[in-house]
Amino acid sequence: MSGIPVADEPEPELAKPIDFAALKRDGIPAIRWIAQPYLVDQELNLWIGDGFTAKSMLALDTAIGLASGTTILFGSPVARPYRVLFMDEDGGLAQTSRRVLQLAKGRGMWDDEGMWANLSVFTQAGFSLGSVKSIKNLEEHLDFYKPEVLILDALRAFHGYDENQSDAMAHLMRKVIRPLIAKHGLASIIMLHHTAKDTPGMRGKSATAASRGSTEIRNAPDITLHLVRIRDVPTVSMEKARNLSESDRPGPMSFRIKDLAGPDDGIVVEIVEDKDRLTKLGMAKAEIMAIFLANPSAEHTHATLEPMLAGAKSGKYSKATAFSALRAMVGVELFSRVAGGGRGKNTVLYRLL
Repeated sequence: MSGIPVADEPEPELAKPIDFAALKRDGIPAIRWIAQPYLVDQELNLWIGDGFTAKSMLALDTAIGLASGTTILFGSPVARPYRVLFMDEDGGLAQTSRRVLQLAKGRGMWDDEGMWANLSVFTQAGFSLGSVKSIKNLEEHLDFYKPEVLILDALRAFHGYDENQSDAMAHLMRKVIRPLIAKHGLASIIMLHHTAKDTPGMRGKSATAASRGSTEIRNAPDITLHLVRIRDVPTVSMEKARNLSESDRPGPMSFRIKDLAGPDDGIVVEIVEDKDRLTKLGMAKAEIMAIFLANPSAEHTHATLEPMLAGAKSGKYSKATAFSALRAMVGVELFSRVAGGGRGKNTVLYRLL
């Protein structure tokens, strides 16, 4: 059989370069947000996290927010309702279904038929991207359910390759997963991925340092979120976003999965404010500042401050910690002077700058 194209075969379509003349005339296209600033239309997303950072719970809550067209990830508004396909190869039927129902109830969407119609969840269904046959099976499901957002939990469960092999991961990420967006009309793909197991010194480090496997896993996506536990609180930071400058990226957000009032009232993803996860030094600083702000014209010594610090009195932090906090605030938030030429810490007067 000849390799020369016959006359009735269509000519291959050539790729077209960027039309800068059109861009200059019409202007640079606006970013097409799914949910600003976390999800962009036609982009590949990677969520990397340590164990027990609530990756799956956050992803399920995101799926519900997308399917309902409400909010995701700490209040980011969703452009419109999206059809979501959540493929969970890590969790089991009982665990995943219970989480979805609890999250839906917590969001007040238990009876939202539109949201349920937009959400399809599979658990341990054996989906894979590791062979032509398995890819075909997954793609048949995409063609049937026609999702706009695909969530894979977790990446490692969807292939059998060595994640440390750069060529294999480049093929998987760039030639198998990313093309699903254009081929099946997806708006976004979100992949969950684990950090390296027990890597000395890597806990809490950046995704680039701590992520398991080849750098190709991290290089291919457009947006990368990194989840760690900071003072035992799950915290999300955006480490890469092709369409956002460093200054435009959201800062780290800490959160908790909170049970509502009763056992049947559901659960919610709730932001943890900084004041709720302060170190002992931070607690002391917060209490000291509150005292000065309550009476901005006042001056205090250590002796007058210590009885007013609830944390020092209750044993949450020591008097030495209060002293360290006070000294750290001088020049930034407080001004100090020595009264009457005396010596000792109780002759130093502090006031607001």
